[in-house]
Amino acid sequence: MSGVGNWTHCMGGFEQYSPYDTELYTRWVQFGMFSPIAMVFGMDHPRYHEPWTYGPEALANFIKYDSLRYTLIPYIYSNAYQLYKTARPMMTPLVMDYPQDENTYQLTRQYMFGPWMMVCPVTTKGALSQHVYFPGGEWFDYETGERYEGRQYKSFLTPLDVLPIYIKAGAIIPMQPVMQWVDQHPVEMITLDVYPSGISSYEMYEDDGISMDYQKGIGSLTRFTSRLADDSWTFTADKPVGKYKPAKHTYLVKAYLQNVPQSVIENGKSLPVLSSVTDAERNTGWFYDIEHKRLYVKTAGDNRQKIEIVVQ
Repeated sequence: MSGVGNWTHCMGGFEQYSPYDTELYTRWVQFGMFSPIAMVFGMDHPRYHEPWTYGPEALANFIKYDSLRYTLIPYIYSNAYQLYKTARPMMTPLVMDYPQDENTYQLTRQYMFGPWMMVCPVTTKGALSQHVYFPGGEWFDYETGERYEGRQYKSFLTPLDVLPIYIKAGAIIPMQPVMQWVDQHPVEMITLDVYPSGISSYEMYEDDGISMDYQKGIGSLTRFTSRLADDSWTFTADKPVGKYKPAKHTYLVKAYLQNVPQSVIENGKSLPVLSSVTDAERNTGWFYDIEHKRLYVKTAGDNRQKIEIVVQ
């Protein structure tokens, strides 16, 4: 809200004069990975702040949330573009989106990360639970998929390896494979994490990722739209629009749907039923995970054409 959208902090602190606190470092990393810029940096006073110096559990936590951030690069990059175009920060207090809800006025331990993700970092030493407020609408626990109604407070257990993250119903979150650095591999498939509710949309931004050409308008936007009706769900991926031609990629659509689909149709053609999530990640077709109520659709088409998926 101050107008400074890109800011960061040194996970673990810049200088260290007291004995290392593994719990503090673990929670700091969780918060740091969901800050506009994630940075591990500091002086060797008395030693550097590499995650492996805090023990195996802290290292495992770092890998977990560092990997998650890398998968979210398309979402983060798109939100960074919106910051550039509109001045809306990537990280915002809930009161910005819910100004009519007085319960959001004094919230200091939860915030929106982009338009869809509500992050609730644990900041109290020794805390094993977190009190969370859900604004209007529906919300999903990012780790478990459990659904919560809005306009209520709830308390949750927060083991040291868990950062509470909740997804707003209607969300469309573009993701990429885990990497060790941003351009380690070409992105041949974009995963779209979808939480259908009514009609919602999201635009993914792409450019060359290197030059300053975005200032000349050389980029592209791909619009995704989700439409949930009583007896069907339709998901659309438009062709990219703009002066930049992004690399070719297919889509893996993951959607929370309560009922087992009878058919999945892409651009008028029925897709085959697959045997597992792994199968759906590799081959064209669809698989419904009954236990987690999640549909996986691997598209036949790519981003060189408009794709419409109809689920009945």
